[in-house]
Amino acid sequence: MPQDSTYHRYGTLSSSTRTRNKYLSPQLPSHGSPLCQALHQFTRLLLGITKNSDPPPSSPNPAQLAQFHSGWRSNTFDDDKKLISEIATRIATTNSASPPHCGKKKSLNLSHRNCFLEHLKTIKFPHDCFNWHEACSSAWNEALTNLILKHWNHAYVNGSFLAYPLDPGAAGDPLTITALIHQWFDGRRDVLLQEQRNPGSAQKKSQMIQRSRWRKTLSEHRTETLKRMKVDEKFHGIFEDPLCNSDTEKQEDGTLVKVKLPWRSTVATSLAARIDRLTIQRKKEENKRSFGPSQLLETPLVSAILVSPPAHKKFQDPGKKISMTSSFL
Repeated sequence: MPQDSTYHRYGTLSSSTRTRNKYLSPQLPSHGSPLCQALHQFTRLLLGITKNSDPPPSSPNPAQLAQFHSGWRSNTFDDDKKLISEIATRIATTNSASPPHCGKKKSLNLSHRNCFLEHLKTIKFPHDCFNWHEACSSAWNEALTNLILKHWNHAYVNGSFLAYPLDPGAAGDPLTITALIHQWFDGRRDVLLQEQRNPGSAQKKSQMIQRSRWRKTLSEHRTETLKRMKVDEKFHGIFEDPLCNSDTEKQEDGTLVKVKLPWRSTVATSLAARIDRLTIQRKKEENKRSFGPSQLLETPLVSAILVSPPAHKKFQDPGKKISMTSSFL
């Protein structure tokens, strides 16, 4: 599919999320940066999205859109700053019990969500979510982005993100935070639109990404273990290619099982299992502690059932390269 070669065309923003991200990536923190992690988790908290994989709340209905376009007006920055502070103080003094904490680091208080909802109610903003049917530049989505920015500023100033090593320059810059919210929105919207066109695609993509991560983890762990063994250097990279490592699938009961690679020899498969056991031993010695059943990917895989998949693309049999290492089995 042809892509726009530029971010702007005829004075308008490109409709391609990939093109926009490519243009903005040198100017914004990376997706995996502490700032993006904190902002994404904070945005999900305000919108009531518990898990990253959960579907977002619905778009505003026609009546709510009509109400917004007919008469809603935003407060000034200073007015909203004072109002948010008053609401947050009232919620903190009213609730005797401490609200639960959310986010990956369990440092974001659920009171932020309560403050956000109370603020929207006070200023009569009709709905507490984006309009997924329109672009981030629409009037509704710009207004909601601005409200999220104001709550981010309040939370940031009051130390809600101390658990994240944020760049203070970027975290306090409204233009950067706004652009990152737009990026998050675009990604979510793309997933929703793809799901509408092809139901089930989001789950398939999530599973594919998870299996890819498992293969990469196995590849890195096995390669590191081989490098620390007293074997010829030419054997260190036999599992370096993630595709030389079995796919891993999660069953309904949570059990992880290996998908047998039909092109891989019995010797290579046995060697992989042996290296997994050595990896567990290496990790225990390095960390000077034991690991639970689910803390190391290799632990459940050691005793997992081998299941044969549909026909896979054939690759060179690595068993030929490692036949000399059978003495380590």
